[in-house]
Amino acid sequence: METESTDNRMWTRVSEDGKHAAAGMSLGSGGGTKTGAGGKPQPYGWHGYYGETGGGSSSGQEYRGKVSLPHEVRGTVTPPAQKGTVAPPPPAPLNKGGRVGVSTKNDVPGKQGPDPEALNPEAREQMQSVLDKAPGAQDVNMNSGYRSGEKGPHGEGQAADINRINGQKVSDANNPNVPVEQREVMRERLDEIKAAAEGNENVEAYLGPNGGFFRRADGKIGRSTTPEEDEAHQNHVHITIRKPPLFRQ
Repeated sequence: METESTDNRMWTRVSEDGKHAAAGMSLGSGGGTKTGAGGKPQPYGWHGYYGETGGGSSSGQEYRGKVSLPHEVRGTVTPPAQKGTVAPPPPAPLNKGGRVGVSTKNDVPGKQGPDPEALNPEAREQMQSVLDKAPGAQDVNMNSGYRSGEKGPHGEGQAADINRINGQKVSDANNPNVPVEQREVMRERLDEIKAAAEGNENVEAYLGPNGGFFRRADGKIGRSTTPEEDEAHQNHVHITIRKPPLFRQ
């Protein structure tokens, strides 16, 4: 046990083990005092250190107990399954039994792809016939078909636009920035579809990067497309099917 003299009085420090104290001191809070800041008596706490139980601050050593926080047991958290990009359905013929498949992706951001079923039955049948008679075509992408509220063949469910053939962009036909071979392949595919359209009396109009035509009411080929019409169709092919009753089986 240690003793110190302060203010002409004897006081006793509690030993480190907390088992010994001066007479008259309790081992609890306020078991002893010493004159502190402002001349007020300051208590000694359980371990006998000045200011331990409050009432003033000390420039001496500060003891802080180790706080044990409740232990939180966390199990393995299984994150929610991540959603990947949904694969588009494989191209399917517009008409049952058709050879060439047709996908329906709209390349314009935010715009929904066309619904093939929105085309009139005769339009689907004759579109399929044209595509099936183009020997190099395996699949195409229809980026526009029936357009509700629009005047003309698209609004009547009698027209479709095609912007890819066998996965290749129709615009490659006249694109100087792609290899020559790539341009030639697309031009060949387009010429095949145009020839098939010319041979089908139910096709009323064909427009594309390789020119086009309009058919007369008597079924014969009428005028060719204008340069302005060709320019407006550099990145897709437009095909219009003649409406009934002129539709022929």
